[in-house]
Amino acid sequence: MAAVDNAIQKMEKHKKIKATCCPADQTQSAPDGVASGGEKISDLREALRTGTPHPDILNLRRVTPKVGQKVQVMCQTHSVYWSPPGQGTPNKVREPPYKDAAMFGKQHVVLGLHEGRIGSAQYYAVRIDISTDEDRSAGIQRLAYLNYRLRHFRWGASGSTTQANWTWSSDYNHNWWCETLVGDEYFDASKQDVGNRPMWTNDRRNNRVLENIIVVPVGHNPDAILDHKHLSKTAVTRLRHGESVQFINGVGMDSGNFVDFMTRKCKWDEHTNAYQNEGRYRAKQFDTDDYACQWDMKGIIHMLGRCSNHQRFSLMMVRK
Repeated sequence: MAAVDNAIQKMEKHKKIKATCCPADQTQSAPDGVASGGEKISDLREALRTGTPHPDILNLRRVTPKVGQKVQVMCQTHSVYWSPPGQGTPNKVREPPYKDAAMFGKQHVVLGLHEGRIGSAQYYAVRIDISTDEDRSAGIQRLAYLNYRLRHFRWGASGSTTQANWTWSSDYNHNWWCETLVGDEYFDASKQDVGNRPMWTNDRRNNRVLENIIVVPVGHNPDAILDHKHLSKTAVTRLRHGESVQFINGVGMDSGNFVDFMTRKCKWDEHTNAYQNEGRYRAKQFDTDDYACQWDMKGIIHMLGRCSNHQRFSLMMVRK
C-alpha cells in the first residue's frame, strides 16, 4: 500500500490531475475531470486526436534530438546505463528507482548526445538526469545514458575495419527505442526538407503526445498469490490492446473508464455461482493490515500492486 500512497501523494504534491494504472511498460493517463487551470481531460484527448494547436502537445518523430529537446521511451523493455555506449563494459542502471527512467512512455530532457560502437552496431544515446527529488534536495545530480537508436553495419570482405571499408546493413528508421518530441521548428522546415520526408510525418495530427507528464511506478508484491493472476492479466490485456487512438500519449486510458472496466470484469458477483465467478474477486481478498480494499480507483491500484510479483503497473500524471 505504501507504493500506492506514495503515488497519490506525488499527484497531490505536484497538483496534477488524478491518474490511474497501466502496465509498467505502458504509462497511463488522467481521468475525465478538471485540471487546476479548468481544462478537461476530454478536451486534451480531442486536441490530441484532431491536431488542434495546444501549448502542452507536441509530436513524436524519429529524428536526432537536440540538446534541450525531449525524448520519449517507445520500447516496452528498455534500459538506461550509467556509462555511454562504446566506452568499456556497459554498466546498466539496476538500482530502483533510477532504473524506472527507462519505463515505456517516460520523457526526458536531452542534456547531451553520445554515440559509440558495440560489435557491429553503432549506438546513439542521450545523456539525461535521473536524479530523484531526494537527490536534488541533497544537491546530488545523477546523470545516465539512454540509447535512443542503433544502426547495424557490415565490414568489407577483406576484413578491414577502416572507415572506408564498411556499409550500413540496416535502415535509418529501424531500431529506434526513443523518439523526439518536436514542435513548430520541425513543421516549419524548408520545402526541400519537407519534401524529403514521408508524407505522414508532415501531418501534425499524427503521433501527438502531451509533454507535461510524470510516470510513477505502482510497485509489486514478492508474495503475490498465483490465483490473483487473472486480475493482473485482465488489466494488462485491456491497457495493451485497447483502442490506443483514444488514449493519451497512445497508451493512457482515463481512470474512470478503467475503474468501470475492471469492476465489471473482475468484481465478485454475489448473485451467481463459483463457476461463473472464476477470475473474479472480493475486494477483501486484497486487504492488508493497514488498508481495507474497495472497488474504487485507489482500491484497484492497490489490488494491482498486490497481484503481481514483478513491476507491471505505473501511473502517468498530467502536470498542470
